[in-house]
Amino acid sequence: MVMGKIGRIGFLRACAVAVVAVMVAATPAVATPKVGKYGRAIDPIPGYDGASKCDPDPEPGVVAFQQMVLRAYPGTGAGSISRPCSGSATSEHHEGRAWDWGVNAGIRSQKRKADELIAWLIKRDQWGNARAMARRTGVMYLIWNRRIWFPWSGWEVYCEQKKRGCVDPDDGSLRSPHTDHVHFSFTWKGALKKTTFWKRSRSYIAAIEPERTSTGYWLLGRNGSVFAEDAGYYGSTEHRFSKSPYIALASLPGSNGYWMLTANGRVTAMGGARRHGGITDKKRRAVDIEATPTGSGYWIVTRNGRVYPFGSADQFGDARKRDTEIIGMTVTSSGRGYWLLTAEGNVLAYGDARDHGQLEGDAVPVDIAATPSGRGYWVVTDTGRVRAFGDARRFGDLSDKTLRTPISGIAPTPSGRGYRLVTKLGRVFNFGDAT
Repeated sequence: MVMGKIGRIGFLRACAVAVVAVMVAATPAVATPKVGKYGRAIDPIPGYDGASKCDPDPEPGVVAFQQMVLRAYPGTGAGSISRPCSGSATSEHHEGRAWDWGVNAGIRSQKRKADELIAWLIKRDQWGNARAMARRTGVMYLIWNRRIWFPWSGWEVYCEQKKRGCVDPDDGSLRSPHTDHVHFSFTWKGALKKTTFWKRSRSYIAAIEPERTSTGYWLLGRNGSVFAEDAGYYGSTEHRFSKSPYIALASLPGSNGYWMLTANGRVTAMGGARRHGGITDKKRRAVDIEATPTGSGYWIVTRNGRVYPFGSADQFGDARKRDTEIIGMTVTSSGRGYWLLTAEGNVLAYGDARDHGQLEGDAVPVDIAATPSGRGYWVVTDTGRVRAFGDARRFGDLSDKTLRTPISGIAPTPSGRGYRLVTKLGRVFNFGDAT
């Protein structure tokens, strides 16, 4: 039977679609490790911290990384972590913080898996953080297929293939081409599982704080990182591991510094801020820090309602005798009073602070912020609902949206005619004159 022109075209199109379908089905999906969502806070780009001792027992972060990769790429070689020490300890294998992953660059399927994993490690994340997963897992460098990669400089030639072997381009010595395995070396933080990859909550944003003399603001990561958005940057502490997460930041009037607070009450002063002390009672859990209007002192409030004054800050009362949990604090413009926010949504006034109202219903409050005049305040809930009290005005909120992650805090603009909300992961929403 002879097909008509239309029939032949239809047949050819059908064949083409079938071929494409087969090709798509034959193309394997990218099998990178499956991980959850991380917040904006991230580990800094590390420097080189070479081996200096002999202790080859595998470190927990390296073992966990190995297991994660082998789950994502079944059938690849487990390789080795530890290596017996001989002579001077010049390899991270001698310290249990290096791993050789058994894949072969000469086998197309294995090379593709290695390239996929490396691409996953060094690509940017949704927050724009470069080399994101390498930094989060603590990869200090890796060697693969005659090249070496550093997080601070990228790819470099590791050795050049010659007849006599793979030659170091600098001194001419012979090196392993690393074509039958990928070598990973880890920082000590990565090896000990003290990075944001293994402690995901440290990647979350704990607080947002406005810069008092501009429309800028700071975001504080629970790992001690600080993001300055149109605001001055005066330092951060994410380069060292803190046993207790960072939970609050207070700006110095004049906007040339800030204080950072951990949940165990430790205060770190940055820029022009001066440290006046912190909570030494390990049984007290700190929840917030607020600066005096002069910047010569600050208050720390704990979960059980105790208020600690430092520097020039005065004590105007606290909620220790109340059977309630405190989650936030804000100060009047005079510095002669403050409000405490409870987990139930009640606002407790002390000193010259006045009671302008409470949060009603079953909403879950997360933060409170005073107006510039000190005659009102905003309370924000975990779902992004904003309630205005006193002379505070409402400029909108997120109550009509479904958030994938809860709100962490609120930061008013200097004019009081706007505010910003930040989610736990680090997304910022602007209202009023906040831009």
